Amino acid sequence: MRVVLILLAAAAVLALAVPAYLARAGWRTRRPGLALGLWWAAYLGGASSLVASLGWALVVGLTGPGTGTDQYPQGPTDVIVFCWTALIAVGALGSLALTRGEPLADARRRSVALLTLLSGAAAYRTEQHGGVAVSYVESERALAASLPGRTPRVVVTSRLEDALTAGELHAVIEHERAHLVRRHGWISRMARLNVSCTPVLPGARQLDRSTRLLVELVADDVAARACGPADLAGALTAMSALTGDRSLLLRARRVAGRPRASS
Repeated sequence: MRVVLILLAAAAVLALAVPAYLARAGWRTRRPGLALGLWWAAYLGGASSLVASLGWALVVGLTGPGTGTDQYPQGPTDVIVFCWTALIAVGALGSLALTRGEPLADARRRSVALLTLLSGAAAYRTEQHGGVAVSYVESERALAASLPGRTPRVVVTSRLEDALTAGELHAVIEHERAHLVRRHGWISRMARLNVSCTPVLPGARQLDRSTRLLVELVADDVAARACGPADLAGALTAMSALTGDRSLLLRARRVAGRPRASS
């Protein structure tokens, strides 16, 4: 039972203490790749510790002695009650994940299908950038989006292309390509599913917010290394003016004047 308690304590630390630290760490925007890795290491480590505690308790309940001893002072009954409670909780969480996950997956599939159809039917030009197709479509909306799938592609609207210089446009494409190469869409969906299933947990909400921010900063750093910080900052500033999104200005200030060093 001692091992179970240790694993539960580890799960609590990884699920509560580590996210609380990472949410306040001042270095996370300077090293977004490291911060994103630590966030998910804490989340997966906490989940693994919880599952391991359940497995260990089940082993103890099935193989332990029939009455309490020095090794199992609580007796197997307490362990079996814990096992059944945990199994019920895991089953409920799994059912909730399926229930909440399907609408999220459907919405994502519809969005990807719509953009794929648009890029195929309305594209006036298609280019290849680093093995990824880039489709340019006519639209009054300033937008660049990455579309994962069997044939991953980036979609850029004519309004955005007209507003950017060649160097700035290249930086935007590299940013979107980084999302595809590093599977940021999948990571972001997992974070949204997690917070949808456990909305009362502060760590789940923090994981979702941090993941959405950090994947953008990671992609910014990839684009800045490939194209130069000046072009990326210029593209973000121009897109902020076109869309009214002030968070793009904050990202532009972050990369402006930065060297091409790794984040």
